[in-house]
Amino acid sequence: MYIAKITYPEKALRTLSCDSCSCSYNTKDYKILFDNNKIKYFKVQSTFVVSSDSISLCHGCLLDSAKSIAGSENVTFVIQAEQHEYIVEFTPEPPKDGEGNENFTYDDDDNGDDSMEDFLKDLE
Repeated sequence: MYIAKITYPEKALRTLSCDSCSCSYNTKDYKILFDNNKIKYFKVQSTFVVSSDSISLCHGCLLDSAKSIAGSENVTFVIQAEQHEYIVEFTPEPPKDGEGNENFTYDDDDNGDDSMEDFLKDLE
């Protein structure tokens, strides 16, 4: 399992940068983009390795990493927000119900499985 903790602008000390694509913003610009749901950075750590160091990833690279890790298997991420924890399962195949091409499903413990669109709205 992988843990991805949202990096909030108020808690960032200086420039935030993605360790994968090197996309970076100062805290002022990141706050504007974060508040408008344009970008989110995550501190990501694996529970498979005891001494695993966390890496910083933007939301796009987080999704790309999930695809890369998944291969032909499902991969579970726990996304930690300030007041909620989301269990997100990346599946390498699109949903079989024919509704969209989302590759993530999650259960927010409130109302069962939700779509990626609902997830993005809930992730705050």
